[in-house]
Amino acid sequence: MEIGIGTGIVAIIALAIVTEFVVDRIKAIVQVKEIGSFQLAPVFALITGIVIAFATNFDFLLALGTDTIPIVGKIITGIIISGGSEVAHELVAKLRESRGV
Repeated sequence: MEIGIGTGIVAIIALAIVTEFVVDRIKAIVQVKEIGSFQLAPVFALITGIVIAFATNFDFLLALGTDTIPIVGKIITGIIISGGSEVAHELVAKLRESRGV
């Protein structure tokens, strides 16, 4: 399903906020914060972001109008939204900058 860039940007921000919320809830439930020097929060975020991208069938690269392998596009989308709302806003700013908007 191909959607426009505007809808894609709104979706990426919304999914990033949802991902951030879910990860915050997971961190509140899981008492183990690290294993050795390995932080678990980024792993929770990455897994949650990828799961949400697949669950919503959202491919941000496709929304940008590129040809992608669907599974790769969804994984990249999951990585983007795993950064939460701050990363999503940074991405939107870079896209606007590159398009001269």
